[in-house]
Amino acid sequence: MTRSNEPSGGASRSALPLGQQLPDMAGALCHDGGMAAVDQVRLPDGRRLDLRVSGPVEGFPLVFHHGTPCAAIPIRALERAAHARGLRLVTASRPGYGDSTPQPGRSVVDVTADTAAVLAAIGADRCLIAGWSGGGPHALACGARLGATAAVLVIAGVALSGRDASTTP
Repeated sequence: MTRSNEPSGGASRSALPLGQQLPDMAGALCHDGGMAAVDQVRLPDGRRLDLRVSGPVEGFPLVFHHGTPCAAIPIRALERAAHARGLRLVTASRPGYGDSTPQPGRSVVDVTADTAAVLAAIGADRCLIAGWSGGGPHALACGARLGATAAVLVIAGVALSGRDASTTP
């Protein structure tokens, strides 16, 4: 598996199959010499999901759902705030964003299965969830359906309805 400190179009990354080498990989995904580790997780259905993890390896995970459109890119102010509080910041590109595999017919609530897979990949069984703008509905979906969620924060979230709620990446 190859890691890069920052996402780039030319970065070579391989997917981490769930359940394979997780104890060794969990630490590697959390902290890489003071920089964030960028990788991909292979999901149970075969898709790949971009993953960015930064902060203390032992920190409680804060899973952040970015706005739309966006991908798992660094948000330095959020990283500094999370790290200062001992949190491990976890972001993932939604299906079809960045280098993540698209998921045709996806609904917002489908994020819960992807988030559960991300938590398994980093070796976490509980987390905090936050969402910004278009990530707000994704954070709320995790709060409603993901048993690993300890608390949810939505920052300037949007409400989706009708067709948008069932097809927005």
